[in-house]
Amino acid sequence: MLAPFQSSWGAVHQRVEQALHDAGITFKWVGAESDVAGPFNDSIQEQLIVADLVVADISDVNMGTMYELGFAHALKTPTLLVLRDGNALPFDMMGSFVFVYDPANPDELAGFVRNWAQRNVAIMPAAS
Repeated sequence: MLAPFQSSWGAVHQRVEQALHDAGITFKWVGAESDVAGPFNDSIQEQLIVADLVVADISDVNMGTMYELGFAHALKTPTLLVLRDGNALPFDMMGSFVFVYDPANPDELAGFVRNWAQRNVAIMPAAS
């Protein structure tokens, strides 16, 4: 999950994490679980390199989140963009699929993320 540390996710973040856990998908909030003793970007990049999927909340147009999103795109990691209802979609993201969520209804977002993740995990090539 990519989102700013100061993000207003709260219950929404917890609900998405629980839905993925219930589906048997390991969840990590990139950055929040990084080893801050070393170079911060190196730790985040290492997590993104091994990630099978990325969910990025672009609601706050945070430069760190956008950098991490660009890194995930460069790795060609399947990425789902989500945007809190009422927030403006960044111009550069127009034309991309973005799931707009209502923070008052975290179950809708959690269900969509869970289904998206399950579909993407199901079509991934087996590790050799």
